[in-house]
Amino acid sequence: MRADGFVGADTLTLEPIGADLLAMTGELACLGGIVVRVEKYLEVLEGENLDAYVCTWEYQYNAFVRGRNNILRYDNTHAYPGHGDAHHKHVYDWETGGQVPGSPAWVGKHGWPTLGEVLEELRTWYWTNREGLPDPDGYPALEQRG
Repeated sequence: MRADGFVGADTLTLEPIGADLLAMTGELACLGGIVVRVEKYLEVLEGENLDAYVCTWEYQYNAFVRGRNNILRYDNTHAYPGHGDAHHKHVYDWETGGQVPGSPAWVGKHGWPTLGEVLEELRTWYWTNREGLPDPDGYPALEQRG
């Protein structure tokens, strides 16, 4: 994503939060003023450092246009009645902030996306909505941590 210029910068950190547990948090700045806020918790299953094999057990990917409204959010932090499990996707009208009909939609344990897949989805969204964005060629400022 960085190689092609869609992602310009990030403030992602990966920190230990307990025995064999990690937290990935921060933001990614994407073209069009799009920000992806990441909150992801992982368990180390085997290995260590860069060779560790990990499994995500809780996540939230929230994408929005800085200074405007949400675009989408994937998460498994709570369940909805009628959904098979807690994995779901919210979709918003980025200009009004309202959820679109059918949102939240269940995506399921086997259908929730990786961060890379969310970025690919947002790249498609960007090209579809580019002309209406306030700064289509710009990157948003990111929240500084610490």
